[in-house]
Amino acid sequence: MEKALKVKAICSILSSEDVDEAIDCIAQTFSQGEPMTSLLGISKEEFTYFAKVFITKAAREGMSVVARDIYSDQFMGCIICEDYVTDLPEGIEDISPNFNPIIALLESLGTCYKTEHSVNPGELYHLFMGGVYKEFAGSGVASQMSFFIEKLGKEKGYNGAIGEVTGPISQHVYINQLGYQPLYHIRYSDFLYEGKRIFKNITACEKCILIYKPL
Repeated sequence: MEKALKVKAICSILSSEDVDEAIDCIAQTFSQGEPMTSLLGISKEEFTYFAKVFITKAAREGMSVVARDIYSDQFMGCIICEDYVTDLPEGIEDISPNFNPIIALLESLGTCYKTEHSVNPGELYHLFMGGVYKEFAGSGVASQMSFFIEKLGKEKGYNGAIGEVTGPISQHVYINQLGYQPLYHIRYSDFLYEGKRIFKNITACEKCILIYKPL
C-alpha cells in the first residue's frame, strides 16, 4: 500500500516559468540514481543540457506536469510528457554521446511495440522522464502527478499512456501501485550496443520495461 501523503502538493501544466526548476530536478534525479545514467557516468552537467533540450520543447506543448508545495510553492517534482509520435527537439544533435547507448536501448524497446501496433499522433501519451526531489521521495508526489497526467490525457483525447520505467522504484510505483501494464522488456544484461553488453553490470534492476495504461 502506498504511503500516506506527507506533503500537500498542487499539480499544474509545465509552463515556460517552470523550465529552469524542471531542468534542475530532472538532471539531479537522473544523475544521482537512474541505473543506466549512473553506470555510464553521465554527469549532472551533461544531463542538464539533455533535460533542457526536451523540457524547453515540452513547455511549448502543454502536456507535462509539475508539482509544488501548496503552501510554500517549493518545486517538488515533474513528469515530462510528449506525444508518442513526435519530432525530435532542436539541439538534440549536441547532447553528449554518452547518452547514445541509452537512446539505443529505448529505441529498441519502442520498436518492440511499434512492430505489433500501429501508432498514430494523438493516440498515446508518452511519459518520457520524471523526477522528484529526494526530500519528497515516498510522499506520493509522483502518484499525484501521474493521476494529473491521466486526467489531462483523457481531456486531450488520448487513448492510453505509455512510458519506459528503468529502475526498481519507478517500476514498483507504476506497475504495482498505479496499474500500468508491463508490455515489453529488455534485460540490461542481454542488451548489445556496438557488440558489447554495455549494461551487464547494472545490479539495481534486472530490466527496462515498457508500460501502458488505457485512458
